[in-house]
Amino acid sequence: MIIDDNTVLAAAENLETRQYLKGLVIEPGLSLNEVGAFVFGLVDGHRSVAGIVEAMTQEYDVPADECRQDVVELLTQLTESGALVSAVPAGTA
Repeated sequence: MIIDDNTVLAAAENLETRQYLKGLVIEPGLSLNEVGAFVFGLVDGHRSVAGIVEAMTQEYDVPADECRQDVVELLTQLTESGALVSAVPAGTA
């Protein structure tokens, strides 16, 4: 799956997560630091990658281009691991 500014993702069904200090553990065995947990929390099945990047640049002092690259990389890893799925039904994108 190619992730771009218009991509909308959601957590996979039956995904188990738990807070750990300021981060997040996604079962089985994925862990996110505070920033990764913030990004994951913005993935709601409605917000696009562009919306996530906008929220990140408002929360953290980071240039949008750098932020976009890091967000897309994290979302790609989480999608490849099965933790995130496309929120747009196949054939409608």
